[in-house]
Amino acid sequence: MTYTAIRGKLISKKSTIILSSVLLLGLLSRLYHLGKDSPYRDEIFTALFTSDSVSNYDLGGLITYWFSQGHFPTYFLMMHYWIKLFGRGEFALRLPSVIFGVFSIYLVFLLGKRLFDRKTSLLASYLFAASTASIYYSQYARPYSMVVCFVLLSFLSFLRALERNTPYSWVWYAAITLFTLLLSASALPILICQAFFLAIAWPHYRGRVSLKSAVAAFSLITITYLPFLLKVFLPNIDSGKARPLGALIKPSLGTLVNIFNMFGGQLRIDNVTYAPDYGLSLLKGIFGAVLFLLCLLGVFSAFKAGKKGEPGPAASTDLLPLSGLFLSLWLIIPLALPFIFSYLVVPVFGPERYVLCISPAYYLLISRGIMHFRKKTRILAFICISIAGLLFLGEYYRVEKELDWRQICSYIKNNIKSDEKSAFIMNNFRPISFKEHVMLTYYSAPFIIGIKTGEPPLITTKEERDIYEREVESLKGHSVEELNYGGIWLLTSTFTDYPQVIRKLKDRYDLIERIDIRGATAYHFRIKE
Repeated sequence: MTYTAIRGKLISKKSTIILSSVLLLGLLSRLYHLGKDSPYRDEIFTALFTSDSVSNYDLGGLITYWFSQGHFPTYFLMMHYWIKLFGRGEFALRLPSVIFGVFSIYLVFLLGKRLFDRKTSLLASYLFAASTASIYYSQYARPYSMVVCFVLLSFLSFLRALERNTPYSWVWYAAITLFTLLLSASALPILICQAFFLAIAWPHYRGRVSLKSAVAAFSLITITYLPFLLKVFLPNIDSGKARPLGALIKPSLGTLVNIFNMFGGQLRIDNVTYAPDYGLSLLKGIFGAVLFLLCLLGVFSAFKAGKKGEPGPAASTDLLPLSGLFLSLWLIIPLALPFIFSYLVVPVFGPERYVLCISPAYYLLISRGIMHFRKKTRILAFICISIAGLLFLGEYYRVEKELDWRQICSYIKNNIKSDEKSAFIMNNFRPISFKEHVMLTYYSAPFIIGIKTGEPPLITTKEERDIYEREVESLKGHSVEELNYGGIWLLTSTFTDYPQVIRKLKDRYDLIERIDIRGATAYHFRIKE
């Protein structure tokens, strides 16, 4: 055996060990504290509106419901069957996102190896695995982690189709990409990105790729996808005039800054910046800026390599000269198109998580930027980034990110008497009362009733309206004067005060105890003798 063959085997074995370690890191970091926090509001809707035993919808009703909310039902249909098998506890509910998140780490490695080289791909997979944002959304029971995974599969199958140029490879690309688009409307820019790339890079592929096959694949995807896209958007058009969906906004420069800060560890949960320490928050901002500069360096390095004609990876297509264009389009188009559309037509730019699918391209370009340095500088940059990442990750695990509804609902369930009811404030103008209702429902609190405050309901979202209309008939909504139970357990948030309701209840009931557990409060009343 020659020296070159032995050295190649050693390098391959070393890379396998490193990649396995990165995958293990990604798995453990995503499983750690997976079931610790109570579900977020969006996670509650995943749990309640994918389970027909809870939502009272049949399968067709679930599909209709999610379309009416401006979502494709693909992920939620998967969760419908997942919950049937594994239940809707916090750990089980979030586990599919973990699986897709870990698989995405491996796909980042495969893509990086195809575009650059083994070292760059290993570094990119590590950055993706250790990213606080990636870990957070891999622990979130919504489609974001799954979308990132299938976006990676779509780009890999696209490059494979360009390389092999067989009918099977183009059909496979069309199937994977169509499925990706049916996960979330936020994935739509990737199809446009791929079309732009092929159009700009066509001189490189002329004679190697069948234009008819490529056009047929893009046409098949578009024609099949368009009816589903209209089904998502049509219910959200009032009187022929488009209106924003949910939390969609007109973005600003600050919006873009927030996106890249998110990749640096500055998470925004429920539109609140997650950084309790000001000094740490400032450090995250600086870190985000450094990563952005490294990304720009990566773009420069990739384009420079393309102009010099440096040898690419072993793939027959020699993608290195095109890697800068490929990743730049992936990074820019999902940001630029919604930005432009939001100002010219109707706001379609969502929260930062809606563009999470650009994160693989971002980390690949950062890795390319780091690899542009000399060896000693490269090692120093890696060490600094790793230390900062571990610091932010430690804070992510340490800080409580949600109210502890689970513990307080469990306390109610264990102590409620047969003549008592679990109650929440109904028809209140504050959205938190609605959240209390869904938490009681999620944790299956017994004998739930609603207490009217006498104020008209102000329901700000379609989800609230749907649940309100369906639950109002069974709950009926009791005024305090109408209550005729032996006891009442009133669940509220510590951040919300209901002095009038509490005062009225005290006129007819004795306040036996008040339980405060991490932001949630339960008042236990017993009827006066």
